[in-house]
Amino acid sequence: MNPLASSRCPEGSNRLTFPDILSDPLVRAMMAADHVDPHALKLDLERIASTLSPHPTASLPAVAWVAEPF
Repeated sequence: MNPLASSRCPEGSNRLTFPDILSDPLVRAMMAADHVDPHALKLDLERIASTLSPHPTASLPAVAWVAEPF
């Protein structure tokens, strides 16, 4: 399994969620270098997500990141 894949995803899945990505130490380091406030970003993403309506036939989460294996 891809080491970047979320522990909450089924075995063999390569899907990452935004919380998975934003909790990664490397991503956190890049955010700090760019002066990104994690709390403000979380609030912004939640506000944006609240305005989206899921597609009625969607089988994937509304927000997902597909990680390609190396």
